[in-house]
Amino acid sequence: MPVGMIISTGNLSFRVFGTLAELSTMIAMVRGTNAIFAKYNDLPAPAEPAKTTLTALHSGIVLTDLTVAYGQAQPVIQNLQQTFRLGGKYAIVGPSGSGKSTLFNLLAGKLTAYRGSLTLNGQEYHDLDPTAIRDHVMYLDQTPYIFSGSVRDNLTLGDDYSDAELIAALQRAALWDQVQALPAGLDNSVGENGRNFSGGQKQRLALARGFLRHKQIILMDEGTASLDKDQALKIEETLLNDPSLTVLMITHQLYPEITKQLTAVLELQPAAPAVTAAPTLATA
Repeated sequence: MPVGMIISTGNLSFRVFGTLAELSTMIAMVRGTNAIFAKYNDLPAPAEPAKTTLTALHSGIVLTDLTVAYGQAQPVIQNLQQTFRLGGKYAIVGPSGSGKSTLFNLLAGKLTAYRGSLTLNGQEYHDLDPTAIRDHVMYLDQTPYIFSGSVRDNLTLGDDYSDAELIAALQRAALWDQVQALPAGLDNSVGENGRNFSGGQKQRLALARGFLRHKQIILMDEGTASLDKDQALKIEETLLNDPSLTVLMITHQLYPEITKQLTAVLELQPAAPAVTAAPTLATA
């Protein structure tokens, strides 16, 4: 037997048995944690605080002395007073850092830390079940997510809806005529990430999702910023002309055609140290 083979066999045996020895040590360590996990399993689960649900909305969103800060930093929003009534149409404007997106994250239930009061339907946001907020509030950003499937898939998201309900939602979003013209209609593919649809059509498809689920409050965060003026106006007018919707939209491009249809324009300014940052409310 060659010497090289003897050396190779010895090295291989060392690797195999050395690894097995380490494995047995690891198994013993893992088994040693069973007692610790057993103690955790025996601990009673903390009781979840009861949260309020919402059925029908009879009043809008009210902000009273609303202040928001991240950690110990200077407040992003400070002592904000504002009422967004049901059916109202509002534009939120202001420079970067004035708290526009922070405000929307609060209204959508994504952020929960605030001081002062923030109520929906007369109920404090802190006391509302997050699902109750999502049942009534739709957040629409600049690039809504479109799944690589059919129009139907992107509307239902796995839930059960009839064709009549889907068509009604698309009609309300002013997209049904374009979907109906597709070769497979509701079952036509939107392509990977919705590449078969234009930017405006993606926005309308996202709106139809919300309409299908009877969302009453629409938060549009620069939702039409990437569209040309004609497409932007059509989408914004679709929302503003619907009396059943409460619309809040962050925008850096407020067209005159839109301004005259608004209930009010809320202008936010960055909070300055030791200075209360109050919004300027300009009624259209």
